[in-house]
Amino acid sequence: IKMEESLQDLIVSIPPPYVTAKCWGVLDGDDGSLLFGRNEHVPREMASITKVMTSYLVYRIMKRFKINPKKEMVTVSKYASGINGTSARLREGDILCVYDLLHGVMLPSGNDAATALAEHFAEIIKEDREKQAVNSRNPRLAKQNSKGEWEFNKMIYGNSGIDTKKTPKSRNLVKLFVEEMNKTATLLEMHNTSYSNPHGMC
Repeated sequence: IKMEESLQDLIVSIPPPYVTAKCWGVLDGDDGSLLFGRNEHVPREMASITKVMTSYLVYRIMKRFKINPKKEMVTVSKYASGINGTSARLREGDILCVYDLLHGVMLPSGNDAATALAEHFAEIIKEDREKQAVNSRNPRLAKQNSKGEWEFNKMIYGNSGIDTKKTPKSRNLVKLFVEEMNKTATLLEMHNTSYSNPHGMC
């Protein structure tokens, strides 16, 4: 108890560090309490820190569907290869395993790699939701047309604004992935955090 009290006294007596950032905070690593800070609750653009959530969500999906990152292959789309900003130098048609793409996300901070992963894993989410809709036998969610093809109600894709008829496939998939990013942030109690893309570039 005396040690804890002396530590608290020490923290109180230490002046906050000089930081030039407009918003910053120093947290206690044990309980998450704020020790020092300035404008710590003011929303700021996250930039490439976004890619931490992208990688984390990829990990969660792999765990859920028992996907091996060294065996799951991803084909880079034209959309992903054309994303501006920091790059892993991916080209349309490149085929890489998830393990390598994660390195492309976290080491060179590749916006293209983050987008490629978002598209690929959103496709897995999309297919799973469509499978659940078919198995539900609810015609409001899924029904077959005259050609025997399944048609799905947009509600199964959540609030991502996905429109399979008007919006290009790649953009739809990224929207779906970003919605999952925001759901995951809520689960992690990141209440003041929201994402608009998988790479963080405005």
